[in-house]
Amino acid sequence: MWQLDIRNIAGIRSGDADLYPGINVVRAENWQGKSSFVAALQVVMGTTGDDGADHPLTDGASDGAVGLETEAQTYETELVRRGETVTRHGDTYLTDDQDRLCARLFAFLGEQNPVREAVRSGGDLAALLTEPLAVENIDEQIAQLKRERRSVETELERAEDAADRRRAVEAEIAELEEELAQLRAERDAVTDETDAAGERPDQEELSSKRAEKEQLQHRISTLENKIDRQEDRLRERREELAALTVPAEPDLSTDIDAKRAEITELEASINLLGDLYRVNKRVLDEERVDLVTELDRTLAGDELDCWLCGQATTESAIADRLSAIDERRTALRSQKSALQDEISEIRDRRDEIRTQRRRKQDLEAEVSELQVTLDENRSRLADLRERLDAVTEDVERLRANVEETSAQVTDLESDIKYTQNELADRRAELDELETEAERRTQLQDERDALTAELESLRTRRHDKKRELAERFEETIRDIVATLEPGFEFARLTPKTDAEGDITDFDLVVARDGRETTLDALSQGEVEILGIVTALAGYETFDVADRVPVMLLDGLTALSNENFHAIVEYVRERPEILVTTAYPEIDEFEGHVLDPNRWDVVSDRQRSAP
Repeated sequence: MWQLDIRNIAGIRSGDADLYPGINVVRAENWQGKSSFVAALQVVMGTTGDDGADHPLTDGASDGAVGLETEAQTYETELVRRGETVTRHGDTYLTDDQDRLCARLFAFLGEQNPVREAVRSGGDLAALLTEPLAVENIDEQIAQLKRERRSVETELERAEDAADRRRAVEAEIAELEEELAQLRAERDAVTDETDAAGERPDQEELSSKRAEKEQLQHRISTLENKIDRQEDRLRERREELAALTVPAEPDLSTDIDAKRAEITELEASINLLGDLYRVNKRVLDEERVDLVTELDRTLAGDELDCWLCGQATTESAIADRLSAIDERRTALRSQKSALQDEISEIRDRRDEIRTQRRRKQDLEAEVSELQVTLDENRSRLADLRERLDAVTEDVERLRANVEETSAQVTDLESDIKYTQNELADRRAELDELETEAERRTQLQDERDALTAELESLRTRRHDKKRELAERFEETIRDIVATLEPGFEFARLTPKTDAEGDITDFDLVVARDGRETTLDALSQGEVEILGIVTALAGYETFDVADRVPVMLLDGLTALSNENFHAIVEYVRERPEILVTTAYPEIDEFEGHVLDPNRWDVVSDRQRSAP
């Protein structure tokens, strides 16, 4: 027995129920919770929300829950509303994605069952009926197995090539070993002959000459660089000398002397005027006019006689006269400053001419010295090059002597070294080839296993689609014989692609010996086709082994007899069959659930004032 406890699921505010093996019937009128009970059972099984639909939480409720207690385990599934979204939490009976999908498509056959809806609307039956295969990712598994097999086949080709190549490498190793023995024998023979003849060249002299040659080359390179720098410097100095123009120095002494004499005169006049200004200004500033002349103070002003000329005047007139003397002294100072500036300019010009003359002399001396040094270095360079040529001839002569006596030994040693390296490479290659070739059996087994697995997946995909059509025909044959609907036969006709894979199904219905459309069928006949199609998937994917419950709801279009026939036809398939029925449907032999025990939304609406 299964015990369920329901709270705020669809139209059921609260309620409980027991389910027993066999038929369980929820018998009630509309709005008494039949479909809500089916929805609650789907919540705890874990299939609500999987098809994109909302979880069936009661309108206005913030949360709801379904509890299920079986003989083996207890499950508690909660629905919680957050804003506009309802989410599921807790444990559900079904946890595997494919089990949930099979239950939703082929076991929970309510009015909103996707397969029944697709039959009504002419939807894509192939996609729905093969959706469990998509969950298994068979196509992706096949693609992955193909990639793995191609990789193994590539490695197997390399292993087979390695086995073929191994024989060629073994022959190459034998040839190289023989060649190496011959080279060593030739080297030993040549070495013995050279020692006996005593004709080894003087390697020490050759080394000495080579060292001398390198030293001379270094000295020549250094001297060439030095000459290049000296030539650049000589060219720069000559260009500077050619661009330098020195004017003739004029005789400026007379002009300077005349200006100095004029300055001396000006200084005397300036000093004299200064003395005159200071003494008389002091007399006025210290108010000692009465010291040097008679002063008559009247209401009209002070009257006095000029203490120099004796004529009548005033202190103001004398002050004005002193200002004129001071201005004259200032003018003389400006004149003196201008003469001094002129003398400075004359001196600067003379100094510039003298500087240019000295620079010209220095350049001429440097050019002369550079030319002498450059000629000496060029002469030294010629001597060094001549000496280098002689030493080079000695080196070539000595090298020829050394090579003449040791070339054969050197060549043999080189050939021996090369042959040893080649032999080592071939032996290493042989080891790799043997290792690679030994993998052939393993790789062949891997390829065969992948091929078998690939064929198995292809066969499973094709067989499952073919089985769907066969199961449909078996079921529709039984239903037609039991229910005697208005059509004689129906089948799922497979559509195949170029490779023979089934890509789609056509639902073909025959009436009066000819094909007809679903539009020509009654609503009850269409519902029968929908249930039969879902049952074909139920049998094909062994849903009874996955899900112990089957739900039947929304069969109002069926007559009493057809209703009973459908229920009797499916009752042996699941462990527990739950169906809803109106009171006018004849009773079944099974457990009846009483919805009057439940608190449903419609009860509260009816009792509201």
